[in-house]
Amino acid sequence: MIKFFFFLFVAFLFIGSSVQAQSVIKMRAKYVSHATYEYGRWSEWSDWDQTNILITIDIKDERIKVFAASTSIFDIYDWEEKSNYNSTILYFYTIDSEGDKCRIRFRYSEDEDDRQMYIDYPRFSVVYTIKPMRDY
Repeated sequence: MIKFFFFLFVAFLFIGSSVQAQSVIKMRAKYVSHATYEYGRWSEWSDWDQTNILITIDIKDERIKVFAASTSIFDIYDWEEKSNYNSTILYFYTIDSEGDKCRIRFRYSEDEDDRQMYIDYPRFSVVYTIKPMRDY
């Protein structure tokens, strides 16, 4: 039951009150960037590339899907929320379809219409700018 209320919180945070009955939250990524970890440090983020990728959070199945060139599936096993200065960050600890652990972060800024989703692996990270599907 706690998970259900948490996912309702995610829905309100990213989409608004119109998703009360939905079990799948849909977002659209419009830009993507990446960074790699080599020689003991992270690279600079790459330039933003335009994209058009569907991202879903399935509340019932506790799963995040990224529909890029190939579909990536992430099963959620834990989560936490942190807030700082003017942003809220939701951390999802997941296992991908290859069995590797990774962290997915959703960052939302209260002052702007600024939302990102990060997929963090130990040596690679990708970030998408995201918008709820209701904005399209």
